[in-house]
Amino acid sequence: MNTQKKARSLYWDIVKGWGIIAIVLGHTGYFAGAFVYLFHLALFFFITGYFYNETKYGVNTLCDTFYAKLRHVNES
Repeated sequence: MNTQKKARSLYWDIVKGWGIIAIVLGHTGYFAGAFVYLFHLALFFFITGYFYNETKYGVNTLCDTFYAKLRHVNES
């Protein structure tokens, strides 16, 4: 097993930080809220897709996950 950690990128940490600030501003109702709503959700979708690790999280589709959870509820 590989125990070496990858170095974090300061650039992406800053982008994620600005995204969090955008979410907070958008939900507080300040004048910038309308502008923030133009991009904040797309920013998080982009960042999530960029950092998605298929070997770590698998390739289950949303339907597979839903049916697995539904089967689990039915077994209880």
